[in-house]
Amino acid sequence: MTTETLGRVSHDVFALVDGKTVSFENEEEKFEALAQAWSNEQPGASIVDYDSAAYHQIIGMGWPALPFLLNRLRMGEGHWVYALTCVAGQQAHTDEMEGDADRVIEAWLDWGKKAGLCYGRTTE
Repeated sequence: MTTETLGRVSHDVFALVDGKTVSFENEEEKFEALAQAWSNEQPGASIVDYDSAAYHQIIGMGWPALPFLLNRLRMGEGHWVYALTCVAGQQAHTDEMEGDADRVIEAWLDWGKKAGLCYGRTTE
């Protein structure tokens, strides 16, 4: 949400979480709340649902979400590849890698390293 005061523009950090507008101290808190909301929508699902307001708000965060997305990927959460592709506007993995989650994750982490956004794969 953007508010204008005396010609100055400030960008407050808001998100719609569980049907309520919530204010956050920073982008990381917003990302974490949205990621948790999206995760709560997925329990027991055999197919991941990307048509979620929380997931779309994460994509809508744009470039600031990339380090958080890469960190989740680094922890083995491969379902963030679609969001990474949308936010980055490119595909870090090749078509040949499709179906091989480890290779796709590694390609994105290499991309993140080159972009200065992450430092490689760990199992935290």
